[in-house]
Amino acid sequence: MRVEITIDPQDPHRDLVREDAEFWLGNRARAAWRVREDEDLNGREVLTFEFTDPLDAFDFHHRIAHAEHRGKLV
Repeated sequence: MRVEITIDPQDPHRDLVREDAEFWLGNRARAAWRVREDEDLNGREVLTFEFTDPLDAFDFHHRIAHAEHRGKLV
């Protein structure tokens, strides 16, 4: 299962989103995961987190990213 988060380069909290994600992944994930970084047409950073455990994806989606960064579960 995947979780996509979009971060605007002008967002003053962009570093906090990354730090929170890194902490959560290193300390809370129960199974394997990986992350891919892309850029959308508007210059925003798109982080796609892929989880082998769907519960990790749901927990990550609901507990890590602030509402304005929350993407979608895919």
